[in-house]
Amino acid sequence: MVFTQGTVNYPEPKSSSRASSNNEDDDAAAVEQAKQGSRLAKQALYVRHVELALGLAHRLLGGGGDVDDVVQDAFIKAFSRLQQLRDPTRFRSWFSSIVVNVARRYLRRQRLRSRLGIGSTMSHAIDSVASDAASPSVRAELRDVYQRLCRMPTDVRIAFTLRYVERLQLEEIASLTQASLSTVKRRIQHAERKLRRETDWEDAP
Repeated sequence: MVFTQGTVNYPEPKSSSRASSNNEDDDAAAVEQAKQGSRLAKQALYVRHVELALGLAHRLLGGGGDVDDVVQDAFIKAFSRLQQLRDPTRFRSWFSSIVVNVARRYLRRQRLRSRLGIGSTMSHAIDSVASDAASPSVRAELRDVYQRLCRMPTDVRIAFTLRYVERLQLEEIASLTQASLSTVKRRIQHAERKLRRETDWEDAP
């Protein structure tokens, strides 16, 4: 199968360059105020980026109760590390990398619980990842792909999800996962080969 707009719940389309620039300026101002201890500035950053965090965590984890915990932990970590953000206009991408890193920790915890026989690597809420427009057969295929991803190494799963579900460029994935471009390519190719061997999955053109 191919992940398309009609099969997966995607985030809203990116805004225009002018709007994006304004958002970056707003983020920069809020970050500088938050660094000075402003609770209102932190609240503004939270409101502006919580949907981004929820969507990203939701699709990386495949839904489930851990999503809210990932988002909460990501904001706590981000606000505690604001002094480390040298370019405040980059808050969105910097924060996204924190969400990915926290999600990685939760995914590894899921795998450990599964190996110990006290949990499943597959969330019961996986259907929530599928778009409402997706047919039952497409939902079943998507569920199957996520089940197989759950059995892959965590970093492989994350790279594949960022590429084919979040539809990010390889350079963006490398930045978010703090890995080299060659490492990202290798992880994605690993997932592609495995899915092709086990399913009728096809990558998007």
